[in-house]
Amino acid sequence: MPISSWRPIVGTALGAGVALAVACGSASDGSAVAPGIQATFLADRSSPESASVSLVQAATAGDLVTVHASVTDVAGLYGAGFYLTVDPAIVAFVRYAPGDVLETGGHSPVYLVDASQPGLIVVSTTRLGAVPAVDVTGTRTLLSLTFRGIGVGACHVTFHGAALYGDQLQPQPMPGIRWYGGEFVGG
Repeated sequence: MPISSWRPIVGTALGAGVALAVACGSASDGSAVAPGIQATFLADRSSPESASVSLVQAATAGDLVTVHASVTDVAGLYGAGFYLTVDPAIVAFVRYAPGDVLETGGHSPVYLVDASQPGLIVVSTTRLGAVPAVDVTGTRTLLSLTFRGIGVGACHVTFHGAALYGDQLQPQPMPGIRWYGGEFVGG
């Protein structure tokens, strides 16, 4: 895949590729709670199934929770794109870290993560150039996302319109992929 071909993947993510919608609660009186809230993440699926992408808790440290976007048993993976919306009064995005899937074979994929608007995180990642797609066997990490709990309550996280891409010259979403989210819990 030529370098110029990764742009449709990025364009799809920045356009209308994938939404990770979050419906969040707040303190019982409806007010926001000060930073420093211990946070955890409960995955919708404790055991990922074949041909799926799942959010799973990786680590917690006080008010920080890191979630892996994990890919399970997917052949021909070249890239992915999605955006997340969160209630910035409940959960705040802190940082991302590359995974290990697209790096297979020593390649350096591109990660575009934009969190410049509160409550919106746009993610697009792809391998570059004439390198083979990755056959994912078992469960591996696409990327990690770290959030800070800043409010008491629960935020259910669900993927909508999600897309993984193969290595076609004109990237197309892979059919048959199942997506599983979870729930942030702060308090």
